[in-house]
Amino acid sequence: MADEKLYRDKFGNNVSLKELMKGKDPQQNAATKFFFGIPIKEGCFKKEFLTLAGYNEIVHAKRGTGNYKDKALIKLGLDEDQVKEVDPVCFEGYRFEYPKLEPFSKYIDGTFVSSMYEITWIFFGNDQVYVYNHSFDTTDSTESDKTLEYFYKDITAFATSSDSVPRKVWITTKKGCSSETESQTKNVNSDLFQIKVPGDTFSCALRSAEEYTTAISAMKQKLRDKKNQ
Repeated sequence: MADEKLYRDKFGNNVSLKELMKGKDPQQNAATKFFFGIPIKEGCFKKEFLTLAGYNEIVHAKRGTGNYKDKALIKLGLDEDQVKEVDPVCFEGYRFEYPKLEPFSKYIDGTFVSSMYEITWIFFGNDQVYVYNHSFDTTDSTESDKTLEYFYKDITAFATSSDSVPRKVWITTKKGCSSETESQTKNVNSDLFQIKVPGDTFSCALRSAEEYTTAISAMKQKLRDKKNQ
């Protein structure tokens, strides 16, 4: 009998397929198979893999259609009239730079995705900047809400970073009527927005820094104005 194939989980352990799927609901099960190149259906002559469109449906379902802006204001204990110094900004995107996500990144149809997705709202008051961050993982029940507050006087910079991060990812290629998956190393473009304060940096994902050029310029100008008061 051939040795059982093992898979590396997010704790760095080599586990069996049964252990890898333990405790997952159907969507988490499908998302995990998506990242490891495991068929979601398998017949006598054909293997069916989850497509990028299918994975996006899982992300959208877990993200939901709720109003994260209202949720952020409630979590921060704010009224919208208190935070009108600059129009609030919402960033969304996949996180890639965490080492534990290495097996849970995928390049498919010219697009990089990972199992971790973030939604961040940033509000600007008279004296402070308020941050609400929501993140979730499509392959398990991990979900997190956090809020942060910064005084303008303490912020040293609003910044963006765009790094090319090498990751081992599953690459899917179509072969006629079927498709094949294999693990390769690809450079993932990881765009982040950052709020820098002495001794610490808050980072959150965004799809592309270029997409938010105007909003980030307004944030930087407001910070300069506050510093010069």
